[in-house]
This record gives sequence, structure tokens and C-alpha cells, in this order.
Amino acid sequence: VADVTDYQYPLVDNDPLLSEQWHIKNTGQTGFSLSSGIAGNDLDLDFSNAMGIKGRGITVSVIDSGVEIDHPDLQANVVDGSINVVDGSSYPTDRNGHGTAVAGLIAATANNGIGGRGVALTIFLFLVNFKICSKIISVSGRGIRVFLFT
Repeated sequence: VADVTDYQYPLVDNDPLLSEQWHIKNTGQTGFSLSSGIAGNDLDLDFSNAMGIKGRGITVSVIDSGVEIDHPDLQANVVDGSINVVDGSSYPTDRNGHGTAVAGLIAATANNGIGGRGVALTIFLFLVNFKICSKIISVSGRGIRVFLFT
């Protein structure tokens, strides 16, 4: 259990891109940008992680360009039932990488030596890709209704 009087809780992690993830631990690094960030201006995940607050039991739906659900940083958190609205399959193909990046920011596995890490390490990901359309999707048995508008 973390000592709440200490304001430093190091994030022990071997993911190669963690040092560039300014939203997780901002040291003033550039994070692949032309300008640097403001040291300390981050999500303070070091404390929440030390307290064990990592999203356990929460399901997040990423509705985007799709998600590479078998990506090694994401596959442990993907739940059954993801939807490809374009072709009707259960693999929401990501044609441009944006949805995979968003899912990674949310829930990429930490400390596995691959890429970066997410902010909520133990959440479940329910993923949907879409093209611009007007459609209502009902996900049977999940109590989820998704509205997509052009």
C-alpha cells in the first residue's frame, strides 16, 4: 500500500515509449513534438497506480477507425463482441491506425517491453469501427446502443 504522504510514486515499467508519454509522466520531454511539455503537467498516474486504481471492472468502447484487436499491447484487454460495422465481422479492421492508437492510450498493457502503456491497465475494451453513415447498432446481451451520425 502506498504512503499517501509521499508525493512521488515511481512508475516501474520497461515499455520503450513510456519516457515519451508526457500525459503519464511529464518531465518536460518533447514526446515526438517540436516543443517540450511542462514538467509535472500530467495525469499523476504514479499515485493512482500505486493505490491499485487501474480501471478494473470497467468496459470502455472505442468507436473509431477500427482497432487492431490482436495487437500485443491490446489483446489482453479486448472482450468478445467487437464489431466491424463496415463488413459485419467481429474484427474491427483499422485502416489508418487512429483507433488502435486511441485504444493504446486507454489500455495498452504495461511492463511488457512493447510500445507504451495505457492509463487504465485493467479495463476491458469493446471495439467498433465505422465508416461515415447513419446507423443505430444494438449489441445483443450487452445493453449497449451506439448511435452513429453523419
